[in-house]
Amino acid sequence: MKAFVVDKYNKKGILRLAEMPEPELQDSDVLVEVHAAGVNLL
Repeated sequence: MKAFVVDKYNKKGILRLAEMPEPELQDSDVLVEVHAAGVNLL
């Protein structure tokens, strides 16, 4: 899956798009599909 990643927080707030492995769910977990989200690195 694709994810925006912050490797180190700084004033520039640099995000990078990365390919991440699909999460492995446990019996008590829920997977939620997100279509839109906002990010504010204040």
